[in-house]
This record gives sequence, structure tokens and C-alpha cells, in this order.
Amino acid sequence: KSPEGWSAAAIADAIHLPVLLVHDRDDDVVPMAHSERLLEVLPNARLYATTGLGHSGMLRDAATVSLINQELAR
Repeated sequence: KSPEGWSAAAIADAIHLPVLLVHDRDDDVVPMAHSERLLEVLPNARLYATTGLGHSGMLRDAATVSLINQELAR
């Protein structure tokens, strides 16, 4: 499938691990609604929402990277 046709929600029933969704409210590539939809279909998901970092900026944000590292260390 092309990236435009890919949907994480379509495979959510196969995901049984805890999921940390990281999404910026100002993402101009992927709407926040995508993460909100995943929260509805992934029982073990939680959302960490940032503001003002954009689509890729959150992965360069120290607080966000720290949170991701904490989750991976669990």
C-alpha cells in the first residue's frame, strides 16, 4: 500500500502491547484525529500530545525524548 492508504487503526486488533502515541497538535502532515482514533481502538494506548513542535519537531524535544525513553525502559 502507499503511505496514504496505510492505517494503523486497521491493524489495531493485532496489537496487544502498551502503546504510547506521541502527536503534536500543530502537526501539518498527520491530523491529531488519527491519534485520537487510535486511542479508541487500542485498549492499551495513551496519548502524549505536544503543542508547537510540528510533525517531526517533537522527536527533537528533550521532554518528549525523555518520556519515550522512560516508556522503553519499562
